Amino acid sequence: MSYDIQKLKIENFDDYIKIQSNAYTTLEITKEKAELIKTQAAELDRLGIDLGYYGIYKNSELYGVGRFYDFTMNFLSVLVPVGGLGSLAVDLLHKKEKICRDVTLFGLNHFKNKGCPLVIIYPFHPNFYKKMGFGFGAKMSQYKIKPHDLPSNHCKDHLFFVTDKDKKDLIDCYNRYASKTNGLFQHNEDLFDRSFKARGARTIAYKKDGQIQGYVTITFKKGNEDNFLINNLHVNQLIYENREAMLELFTFLNSQSDQISRIIIDTHDENFHFLLNDVRDDSNILIPHVFHGSNHQGVGTMYRVVDVEKVFEVLSSHNFNNASCKLCLDIKDSFMPHNNKKYYIEFNNGLATINNNTNYDVRISMDIAEFASLITGTINFETLYHYNLADISDTSYLDVVDNIFRVKHKPACLTAF
Repeated sequence: MSYDIQKLKIENFDDYIKIQSNAYTTLEITKEKAELIKTQAAELDRLGIDLGYYGIYKNSELYGVGRFYDFTMNFLSVLVPVGGLGSLAVDLLHKKEKICRDVTLFGLNHFKNKGCPLVIIYPFHPNFYKKMGFGFGAKMSQYKIKPHDLPSNHCKDHLFFVTDKDKKDLIDCYNRYASKTNGLFQHNEDLFDRSFKARGARTIAYKKDGQIQGYVTITFKKGNEDNFLINNLHVNQLIYENREAMLELFTFLNSQSDQISRIIIDTHDENFHFLLNDVRDDSNILIPHVFHGSNHQGVGTMYRVVDVEKVFEVLSSHNFNNASCKLCLDIKDSFMPHNNKKYYIEFNNGLATINNNTNYDVRISMDIAEFASLITGTINFETLYHYNLADISDTSYLDVVDNIFRVKHKPACLTAF
């Protein structure tokens, strides 16, 4: 079938909302909400602001939709432009017609042409996007903690409820934190509003020497439909720049035990359980022989390298652990064939350059999906090799190659899109 993919026309927003409503039923798009979406979109379009909405058309009929987001991401301590693919949806009458595949490929090339090395997605079906070359990101862990099991220093002197006048200071705090955290996006006011204006959300911040240095955004939810006295506290976002801010924010959460049954925290921190007095959650699971259920885990963000050469170009200032090695990187990519080739990379005291010198010390090969997980720091090379997801021409170089790509922290992502 022949499709035409182009920016979504304002006159097609009714169809866009219908497709989104059928694909994401939990959004509960009411008639009033639909009218608001259309009005806001029309006004932004009138002002010439690119909304990033795209539609896939056949004979002027809308078959599928997607939204393309422009982000700036901390990629191994280098701030780089990356793309986000979101709100991908297909009309119920046109499922299994490769529409989502075509929109995804269009989006990948769209961001490649804009000079982005990476594209990120929250997948509906991870296996579907894995086949298109997306690699897994780091797991998210969800803890359900009794308030008194969080640390407390019995001090909350620097905490306060934030208001709209504190918005700039909060954004500055988040962006300072993001600039030091692999994988996080920089926030502007629009992204900030989307993150913080959740229904019923409250934000408590830590401020010292005139500067916000940490905050927690929370919502309260029923823990039992039949008992209004049982409530849970959901931590929507928790940011802290230093230990003092962390301790006061946790002290605040600790002090909620008279009203709160469980505090629910989602975190990329693999060591978070060390903070807790009691690591057990409410599952009562016991894994043989005696391993107590502490948290649930899930795989979310997936990363797609759209331009291998661009990756090493934007990482020209990144120190690959002081390594010195001539590496042949053999990438397999059937979905975006321009990546499907060998790259000759020279690492000199940790700095990488791609050249045409085909002499190399060692050759490694892998699929583009595994390369995405490797280069973002989600997984190390030695593990890929042992899982038979990557190969190496000379195993005596295994430690050398593993050291090149090893990072201190796996990529985090706290931005919904």
